[in-house]
Amino acid sequence: MFDHLLSILYPKLCLVCKNHLLQQEDFLCLYCIQKINWVPYCPGNLPYLLERFYGKFTFEYVQSLLFYDHDGMSKELLHHLKYKNKPELGEWFAQWTFRKWRQHPIFQTVDAIVKIPIHPKKLKQRGYNQLDIFATTLGKLFHIPVVENCVERIDYSQSQTFKNIHQRSYSKEIFALNNPLALKGKHALIVDDVITTGNTMSQMANLLLEIDGVKISVFGIATAK
Repeated sequence: MFDHLLSILYPKLCLVCKNHLLQQEDFLCLYCIQKINWVPYCPGNLPYLLERFYGKFTFEYVQSLLFYDHDGMSKELLHHLKYKNKPELGEWFAQWTFRKWRQHPIFQTVDAIVKIPIHPKKLKQRGYNQLDIFATTLGKLFHIPVVENCVERIDYSQSQTFKNIHQRSYSKEIFALNNPLALKGKHALIVDDVITTGNTMSQMANLLLEIDGVKISVFGIATAK
């Protein structure tokens, strides 16, 4: 009775089309899910990321869940995740990652998950790191530990996600190592929300590769073509 009353007062709506969600639907209706530009499964690497990271750092696997559309559904979803207090969307993204990528070598070979950190000032402003729940849920689903606080962000800048390539700016040093021993000899999976130019990811990867015996793979919730 109480749940029924809540559903009337606060109906669950699709984040994109705003239609009412069915009981078994979360965040998106089935119609909108079918319209998402998912990255097709392949046992190797995503060609767009191969090209983006070529020569920037040594990696094992680079993959992504969906393609980022600057004027489409993926932008809407990532905007809710980062700026509209919907960190629980991270669990939804992780569940879809498990459904679509659980057989891929990227999740069969890594033994640590590391998320791109955000600056403490931005964390205080936003109240959460948009990758927290995504990384934690991935860790539970794939039985891979999430290594926390091994890297800190020392450069504070406005978000680059929704800027075009000419509007972006980068500091020479974005990150610093806190606890390198936590990743010594491990195959680390770096996760990020949106991979665009790849500059942020490259700086993070090269920093981790300074640790003895580290191997790197990369997974983005979304990647720009």
